[in-house]
Amino acid sequence: MSEPVMLAPGPDGLPVVRGGRATGWRANVLVPAQLIVFLVGVVVVSLIGAVVWAYTAPMPTGIVIRPGTGSVPSEQLSRYFDGIGWFCLGLLVIGVVAGLAFWWVARSWRGPIGAIALLATTVVASGLAIEVAQSALRIRLPDPTTLPQGTTFAHGPKLWMAAPAEGAVGAPGILLILMPVMALLVYLFHVLLASDPALGADAAVPGELVVEGGSESV
Repeated sequence: MSEPVMLAPGPDGLPVVRGGRATGWRANVLVPAQLIVFLVGVVVVSLIGAVVWAYTAPMPTGIVIRPGTGSVPSEQLSRYFDGIGWFCLGLLVIGVVAGLAFWWVARSWRGPIGAIALLATTVVASGLAIEVAQSALRIRLPDPTTLPQGTTFAHGPKLWMAAPAEGAVGAPGILLILMPVMALLVYLFHVLLASDPALGADAAVPGELVVEGGSESV
């Protein structure tokens, strides 16, 4: 049986936990708890932001022209873009926060694998935010088809950006890219400023450590 090999040291010169492999993809042992904390945090913040948007964003006002049929006046159409713009701004802000949080919270995940994890997390968080925002809108806003003639109503935008009618132009899922792009840009900014080739990843955690000539526990 071959002797254990010393892996990349942690931040204080400590060897990493047995079983980790220093590769071109990651310098130290990955700590799942760091990624879980980050994932939960980003999802929770995204869902809270989605609910806040649903109850505060500007919405166009329409009128019921006859039972079961409503119309939004042309001068109100710009408020659709206002509402979508607010949501986009929220996704971009959360993307900046996510990029910063990932760099400092998920330290052992720094590297290409971490970038993929950051991308996947923010895409999932964006999709959940859109779904929760749309659900909150359905709770907040009345169904115009149930209102009597002449009643005004607020009408929310469709955040999935699907074509509103056959033949119309849509961009399904386009909002899913905003948070990931911003998060990756912030992450890349930190990578470019890092002086350590291992990006300062510190995966040394209590456990059985690999040392020259044997092992020891801490």
